[in-house]
Amino acid sequence: MSSFRGRFLSLIFAFLCFYLAPIPSESALIQSKKQQIVVGFLQTQKMHYPEELAFSHNIYELLTGLGAHVVRIDYNTILDFDAINKEALVDAGKNVEKLRDTVRKKVKEVVSSFIEENNITRIFIPGNFYNVDTEPFAPIPNRQLVTEAISSIVRENPSIRIMGVCGGLQGLMHAMGIKVVRVHNVVGSKISADAHNVSMPDPHEKDVVLHRLRIVPGSNLAKIVSRHVKPDDNGWYSLFLPDAHGGVVSNDQKNLSRLESLGYKVVGFSDDGIVEAIEDQYGNILFQGHPEALAVNFLKGNFLPVPEHQKSSGSDPRYQAALSAISIIEDFLYN
Repeated sequence: MSSFRGRFLSLIFAFLCFYLAPIPSESALIQSKKQQIVVGFLQTQKMHYPEELAFSHNIYELLTGLGAHVVRIDYNTILDFDAINKEALVDAGKNVEKLRDTVRKKVKEVVSSFIEENNITRIFIPGNFYNVDTEPFAPIPNRQLVTEAISSIVRENPSIRIMGVCGGLQGLMHAMGIKVVRVHNVVGSKISADAHNVSMPDPHEKDVVLHRLRIVPGSNLAKIVSRHVKPDDNGWYSLFLPDAHGGVVSNDQKNLSRLESLGYKVVGFSDDGIVEAIEDQYGNILFQGHPEALAVNFLKGNFLPVPEHQKSSGSDPRYQAALSAISIIEDFLYN
């Protein structure tokens, strides 16, 4: 009982932080003397085209509610893309390939400086309404160009932790030359593909349908969720997360070999073999589903156990998944 009381009080405290703590400005974060984790959150503040902010609501508040400082990496404002393109045209002349490389290099320089100046040691990349492999593509390439820069920066500096979900995972993989394809091309039918869209239109809603993620034994992800979920007889863990995606990392052998050569391994699958979670050698985890959505609802109090049902709530898969989601975010922030 004392254990439950302590957890309950912790939840109430997190709940109050989520709603009452002010969101600090970027300048205030830099000036703060507190040695708190600073998270760079890839999100534009002002929407420049339809659905640009889809799947990214409440994450800013989630991260601050768990004690982090958050600096928005606004890919539409931290760079002057017009100036970069003009400079690149001068440098590259008529060489198209050199032009692309020059733009990427200049973007990386600016993003790297922004990360350093703001003392960012964690980067969170949320979902994306737009695709990297087929239409609809984003009307402007700013977000993906910054994602590519972040991918390269983090690979060169492993002290920066990174977490990506849904389109965030796909953007990072695409940046490294990993093939992203449509789900129906992997599972072979529209009906099977629709099972990966069960949480649409908004995976952050309280009562969305969840989709099972099967976690590989011995992985960092397995270690995290083992605090709340019991393994099956073969040591695999099942975690139920919101799922809302049409794209996925291709599971053909050549693509998976390329993934492994870059230091990644697949640590989570769906029941039909779709790649659902990827982990690197530093313990960073990328998800095709939306653990952050459960964490958001957890801090809103949507998963607080009803006292007379304490025992049954503790064994409920949705409640276990919510606890696991909080542990996943905390691992990203503090380990």
